[in-house]
Amino acid sequence: MRALMMDTPLLISALLRHAANACADQQIVSRTVAGPIHRYTYAQAHQRSCQLANALVAYGITPGDRIGTIAWNGFRHFEIYFAVSGMGAVCHTMNPRLSPDQLVYIVNHAGDRLLFVDTTYHFPALGRGHRQPIDQSRSRHCHDRRRGYACDNTHQRPLL
Repeated sequence: MRALMMDTPLLISALLRHAANACADQQIVSRTVAGPIHRYTYAQAHQRSCQLANALVAYGITPGDRIGTIAWNGFRHFEIYFAVSGMGAVCHTMNPRLSPDQLVYIVNHAGDRLLFVDTTYHFPALGRGHRQPIDQSRSRHCHDRRRGYACDNTHQRPLL
């Protein structure tokens, strides 16, 4: 019966690792929110996801931490999804079409340690001038127009 048993844990990160090994040169094609087509290979996606996972660990994220995302489906969100779940944290996706009040409630209720926000999405509820600010003692807001990621607080550190 040993031949029917898996010898590795069933992890989401194994899906991307398998694609990088079996179909390394196969392209992933997506359209960015701004309009241009983005192309890269499974090998490149796997490498970037691993790079982000390592950056998250260096940033202090540990297995079990919740990482929020407010983003459209695209290559950056794809990388975040595999990086976060691959390092043992919980990828907490939120619908960008929700109202700011709803998003703030969800982020605070979930206790997200880090928040990735798509570069095209305006999220005014991060602190100043909003009825229900995000608890910044538990969350960090990530946003970078060049790469799609970075931290928007006094501890600015690029994640990629």
